[in-house]
Amino acid sequence: MEILNVITVPAPDLDNPDLPVSVHVAVALLTFMAALFVAYAALKLYDEPVRNYLKEHWLKK
Repeated sequence: MEILNVITVPAPDLDNPDLPVSVHVAVALLTFMAALFVAYAALKLYDEPVRNYLKEHWLKK
């Protein structure tokens, strides 16, 4: 009985020693840029609205 079904996406074998360094650099840069995008989206869509709501709700009494 399988307890956890994990859906995997086919991806290139990045541990392959035959890949050029440019592929590793490109993957690293894309990963870094994706992390920055997610952080900025979390800041704008979650952190700042919640912070403003809490400021108005609790500090204006």
